[in-house]
Amino acid sequence: MDLSRLLSAKSNIEWCEGVVSRYQYLEHVSEVGNTFTSLLYIVPALLMARRHRRHGLPFWFTYTEFWMCVVGLGSALFHGTESYLGEMLDEVPMSFLALGYLLQIENRHSYCMEGTASWWRIRAFAIGQTVLGWALYWYTHNFEIFKATFTVPLIIATVLLGTAKPPPQGRAMFYLQSVLAISGKTVWVLERYYYSQGTCPTDVWDVTYHLHSYWHIFGALAHYTAQYYQEQQALSTLKLKEDTKNKAGKAA
Repeated sequence: MDLSRLLSAKSNIEWCEGVVSRYQYLEHVSEVGNTFTSLLYIVPALLMARRHRRHGLPFWFTYTEFWMCVVGLGSALFHGTESYLGEMLDEVPMSFLALGYLLQIENRHSYCMEGTASWWRIRAFAIGQTVLGWALYWYTHNFEIFKATFTVPLIIATVLLGTAKPPPQGRAMFYLQSVLAISGKTVWVLERYYYSQGTCPTDVWDVTYHLHSYWHIFGALAHYTAQYYQEQQALSTLKLKEDTKNKAGKAA
């Protein structure tokens, strides 16, 4: 199948902006607001990738930022073309991203210590349900299956982060990212409600017209604050290990 046919295949899901203003403002871009706000995902990912590299953090941090950039590009293609190819380039990377949030926590929670049975079980469950979920999603094209598959690793990661020892700076960034994530989910659900009722806002100056764009903005901000908190926590853990090693060396 050539690229033109892949781009012409319709996506599983559509959004209010596409319903009311499909290709209305730009000839080659279906949902202008949703497309360009998707690219905002790339900004915090690049900023955090630079920080992670400077601090010498483990591979999974860079892995997560890479997939966040791919999500931004895929989401822009999805909303710009409303194609099945664009949707897959948005949703598949989102699953890799969700796993990245979880895998970053290695050695920062008692259940996530490298080589332990509990950490093996957590990873096996998260990866296994992702693979199974995608198999079912490919077969059924049921978007609810994708949502559940994407959400499970996020919930596990959030619980582990919230119950792990906080960094010296406290949990402020953790709470902030939680508020941002909940706010984003709220506007996402509201947009889906308008779509399901056939009452999508039609006035571009109506604040509810841009609900899915707000989801992108909240998502980008939640990613930045979540990754900032994970970085603080990781650096605190690394410093503790280094201090313990130095004390052991002096004692010897």
